[in-house]
Amino acid sequence: MRRASDHYEGDLERRSLQQSPTNGNLTLSAPDVERNVSTQEACTNSIRGLSSVTNEAGFVACYNVLDWHQNMSGMFQADLRLYQFSEPNGQFADVAMNAITIQLNYPNSTQYSILMNSKRSLGSLQQRQDQSGPTEIQQYSLVGNFKIQLDTKKLNSTQLMSLLIPQISLLANTNGTTITTDINPSDAVYFVAGQFRDEVTPQIAAQAADPGMALAAIEASKGFVLPGTTFGIFPVGLIVTGAWTVLFFLAFGLGTIGRMRYRDIYRKRIAANSRIGKR
Repeated sequence: MRRASDHYEGDLERRSLQQSPTNGNLTLSAPDVERNVSTQEACTNSIRGLSSVTNEAGFVACYNVLDWHQNMSGMFQADLRLYQFSEPNGQFADVAMNAITIQLNYPNSTQYSILMNSKRSLGSLQQRQDQSGPTEIQQYSLVGNFKIQLDTKKLNSTQLMSLLIPQISLLANTNGTTITTDINPSDAVYFVAGQFRDEVTPQIAAQAADPGMALAAIEASKGFVLPGTTFGIFPVGLIVTGAWTVLFFLAFGLGTIGRMRYRDIYRKRIAANSRIGKR
């Protein structure tokens, strides 16, 4: 534990990137040393089961939801770690590992912010290059919630997980040009620590990481809408009928006003003629 404490306090450059959202039901803070150690061990053991990666950076991602509140807001705190699994190739062959940044794309139902970002120093990376096993490069603590109202009680565990899994892209700048590569679900391990760890299998994780699963979960979790209270299609017929109705009442109304004015003029003329004795 002391070595782990030195590892997280000495080797990592910590910097806060964004102000995190707050919620009375969830304490938002960087993971403590004990949780860091257990999460790191779970990630490392799971990553050793991978045989290869497909992204050009040679990275593997380990994504876990540490805290989760199953309510309408869906408040959660997540941990994302990137490991160097194999030598970079292609566009990323000459890019420094700690010069790579990430871009996260959560499902449309979910919003997030970064609570803490940690990068290992170059010296620490060089000291560990000769060690076996994956090397942790970056660590992110994330917090988020659902930005639309979802009835999560309608969803199973796989559907819930799909709403909490981001698509991960790696970006770097070389000679003024931005290059990118995606970390596919086959290049990542999910929910090996924290919430859902007792429910997930590699097959379930692969299903949950599919963007199609997230779209289906959003549709399935929408609140009940009384039939007949909303339009299923754009109401072209209603608009045309409404326009003709407005024109009809406008023409009828103007005609009625004209007849009333003519009546008043006629009555005044009759009254004036009767006063001077004309018929």
